[in-house]
Amino acid sequence: PQSRMPHGCCGVNLQNYQDDGFRFGDPHLSYAPHLLIQPNHLDITVELDLVNKDAQFVVRQVFVANRMASAVAVDAVSFANLEVESEDNDRPLIWIYDGKKIDIKWESPLQAGEERIVIFKYCIADPITSLIFSYPDEHYPDRETFVVTDNESQRARYWLPCIDSPTIRTTLQFHITTISKYEHIANGKNLSNDEEGGKKTSHWKLDYPCPSYLICFSVGNFIYVDDTPGPDGIPIRYYAPKNVNPDHLKMSFEKTPAMMEWLQERLGVPFPFKDKYYQVITPLVGGAMENITLTTFDHVFLLDDIWKHDWQYLTDQVNIHEMTHSYFGDSVVIRHFEHAWLKESWANYFQAIWSWENISKEEGDYQIYASNKSFKIETRNYMRPIVEKKYNTSWAMFDRHTYPGGSLRIHQIRRLLGEDNFWSAVTDYLETYARKVVETNDFRRKLEDHSYVNLTKYFDQWIHSCGHPVIKVEKDFNIENMTLKLDFKQTQRNDEKNIPVFDLNPKVLVVDNQGNTYLREVVFEDSDHEQLILQLDNIPVSIEIDPNYDWPLIDWSFDPGTEMLKHTYLNAECVHSRIWAGQTLIKNYGELEFVCSSSNFTGQIHFGVQIEVVETLSTVKSTLARDIILSNLSDLPLNCRVQAQFLQGLQYQHDSIRDFIIDFLKSEDLTYNVRSEALKVLGAQRNDEDIEYLQEQVVKYATTGYYPYVTDGAIQALALTRSYKAFHFLTEKLIYGSLPEYSRAFSIQSITTLALYIGGNYVKSAVEILESLLGEREYHLVLKHAIKGLIKLNSKKSIPIIKSVRPYIANQFQQYLDRDVVRLEKATADNSYLEIQDRVDTMQKKIADLEQSLRKN
Repeated sequence: PQSRMPHGCCGVNLQNYQDDGFRFGDPHLSYAPHLLIQPNHLDITVELDLVNKDAQFVVRQVFVANRMASAVAVDAVSFANLEVESEDNDRPLIWIYDGKKIDIKWESPLQAGEERIVIFKYCIADPITSLIFSYPDEHYPDRETFVVTDNESQRARYWLPCIDSPTIRTTLQFHITTISKYEHIANGKNLSNDEEGGKKTSHWKLDYPCPSYLICFSVGNFIYVDDTPGPDGIPIRYYAPKNVNPDHLKMSFEKTPAMMEWLQERLGVPFPFKDKYYQVITPLVGGAMENITLTTFDHVFLLDDIWKHDWQYLTDQVNIHEMTHSYFGDSVVIRHFEHAWLKESWANYFQAIWSWENISKEEGDYQIYASNKSFKIETRNYMRPIVEKKYNTSWAMFDRHTYPGGSLRIHQIRRLLGEDNFWSAVTDYLETYARKVVETNDFRRKLEDHSYVNLTKYFDQWIHSCGHPVIKVEKDFNIENMTLKLDFKQTQRNDEKNIPVFDLNPKVLVVDNQGNTYLREVVFEDSDHEQLILQLDNIPVSIEIDPNYDWPLIDWSFDPGTEMLKHTYLNAECVHSRIWAGQTLIKNYGELEFVCSSSNFTGQIHFGVQIEVVETLSTVKSTLARDIILSNLSDLPLNCRVQAQFLQGLQYQHDSIRDFIIDFLKSEDLTYNVRSEALKVLGAQRNDEDIEYLQEQVVKYATTGYYPYVTDGAIQALALTRSYKAFHFLTEKLIYGSLPEYSRAFSIQSITTLALYIGGNYVKSAVEILESLLGEREYHLVLKHAIKGLIKLNSKKSIPIIKSVRPYIANQFQQYLDRDVVRLEKATADNSYLEIQDRVDTMQKKIADLEQSLRKN
């Protein structure tokens, strides 16, 4: 399931229009704004009409001058009926608005320390982004009723006049009015709730300074469940739409109180927010978001009695990730986006720390391995420094370099400095910069203060440079004098790409045939080549490099031979060593049976090792690999995530696979993810007899669970059939109201895939269908995937209509759309199915006209 959401949190940009490359077109250097005048308090009054998706705002904003100045610019996108006025008639102002910014100038300058209050009155109707409305209609009568804000990275400007930068932190008050039946939630403490004339007004106050991207309120037809209070009696409450079973809501987040207690103890700093800790589950937000005292989660994290087996693991990981932001990101806020790693890398790293200290060493090690794997996937596409000022949009900074890439660098610092030095520095950092904004150097200096280690070089290499170490290892064992020589060579250096030679000191663990161990250190300092020579007492049976995973960012190229690999696979204590050994045995020696034998898979090997070696096994499309997969799926009591990985290795045609999967799908005990993967295996068999069954699964599971995971799997399975019957079925189901809104996005992807497989008029038909969807505004993923589908179909004729939707896309996504349009414009005619088809259609019409003319004559 992690493949759906690689990080699953904070709106990570793998969910948006960015699919390759970090920079493109005309990127710019970005800096935090000047602070001559800045806001320090927002009083937000809003009346919401959920039926008509309308919000009437009055925002009272207190500005303070840091030095004498008279003008300030405020971000505000697509505000209607805007009025701006000074609260003090004796200090008049003038203002202009261009649809994106409000420029304000006072007739008399503000003196240093002087405050002035500006009143903004405006309407937000059917907002483009950030202020998200959901309300039933005739096609979706059961759609949830709610409003929720979702601002990261710079989208608060779509509903709130603000300086939309993290360096600006304000205290808040909310006065929210709706009809009486709705629950209200906002940042801070609920001071009052008044009802009169069928309307309800709630008053909320947050005294903790908050940046714009963390300002949040939500209103809806919600239920709520109170959990055990957190440390110091902090109230914990979970909200969800009315159709949710309260027991399921509680089960989904039941670890929250324990996580909060543990986090406070681990960091040595009291939890920053004492008024409350609320979590709200709503569709449409995408991932999760760490708004101060009010974390929002997408409904994919809402578990039922089946989904919990697939997704509890990830829900817990995202929960601790967002909670960690209460310290890193909410209490201590980044000054600007080049420092995004100071919040996201920390939150990602705490997923591993939580696992180490609350589940097992293997679990934490596997989190580090998964982070490394995720980061390295992105480095195949591009490499950038962790701290980077030049980008197209701040959203670009929320990538795998920032999440897992930065977290691995924090891990290396921890191992380099030692536990006491590291954690004392972290505690001091959090205490010093609470309620403030930070830059990367602030963190570095605290580490240096507590460790007395100069980290400038480490930060230059690992934070301000690109890439990661790639080390080739050669082994030479002389049995006559029992000498083992290991040669290490860094091969990644590329001065043009700012990839340096790295300083590092990994350990090497050698085990001999009598069980004796030899632990040595290899020190790289201003050198790309090192050698280690060990005098052994006996013949070595195992060599592990970096056995404690102190330097996970290193890519090792090392093959010690089949017998040593087998010993490591069965006996290594660290998950990453077992994974390396198992994968190397499969790739280099074809040792499929040994690695995936039933005795090994039911023994002490962690499920993470099983998942990774099975992924490698799945690339081997041999009879032996297929037999091993089928045998293990039939005979072994596997973790459901391992089952799903095995099934991914069967997505190709073979009679034995089809026979097996038809029988496998008869089981009533399959989890949603396992059933979804099994359906995709069936689709890959490309047998017309299975299409009707897959169509039935699309409909059957559309209302099962809180998220239609099986339906989405069945839709993807239909794409794998490459059948025109599947194409016609999915185009019918794409009609608004026919499937869950989330599943329609998957239908678009499958229709695009099928059109490319089938070709001919099916491409033309797909283009017409996708173009018709560009007018929809109900669900952003439908619009997103329709655009991506048209680009994938290379439909040049769709360029004008694609450009026409640009104003309806959030600012941080518009440049990715522009990039894709440019690529489409530059695409050659030879690659365009539509242009070829148009020429064929034109030729056929000419022939038909000519035949008709000849008949007349």
